[in-house]
Amino acid sequence: MLKQALGVIAVSGLGMFLSGSPLAQPSNAVPGIPGYYNPTTHTFQTRVTPRALPDASTLKDYTGTLKFEYTIKVDTPVPSGEEMLCEASTLLEDDASDGLEYQESASSVAKVSGSSASCTVQIPYAWPLEETSGTVSISYSVVIAPSSATSQINEYATRAHSSATYIALPSVGATTVVPLSVTL
Repeated sequence: MLKQALGVIAVSGLGMFLSGSPLAQPSNAVPGIPGYYNPTTHTFQTRVTPRALPDASTLKDYTGTLKFEYTIKVDTPVPSGEEMLCEASTLLEDDASDGLEYQESASSVAKVSGSSASCTVQIPYAWPLEETSGTVSISYSVVIAPSSATSQINEYATRAHSSATYIALPSVGATTVVPLSVTL
């Protein structure tokens, strides 16, 4: 009799153990919020903390202009007067606000004159931030592409140059000049 009682207790204990395990869960179970039940405090503890948006009253407006000044040395045979596309973009991630980010981009056209060209790309910005310091990721490119005349495609190659770097977070209200030298 004692053996039977111990067997029933063991089987029922095993059943209770497995009922909470993934092995006993139906295959069509809907996943929930990952976490665990804390028996000491009788609360559910999530493993993932949801991100809260920053309080608008803690943000400081950073406004200004980034001015990219391209100096282009043209080694690729391109006819004078041909156009090049100058592009610039920025990415700012405000780590203090837990993921707030801003992306900006702009472009302009440069005309080839002999073996050189130049252009300026301006990006005005207004970024509400919690940080007072940091870096801005910038990327830039210059693209030589034949104009609409198909015959020019055979005269010179389509060519592009791109690069990326970082600059310090500009001062509020400043026009920050970013000089760029490119050889194509």
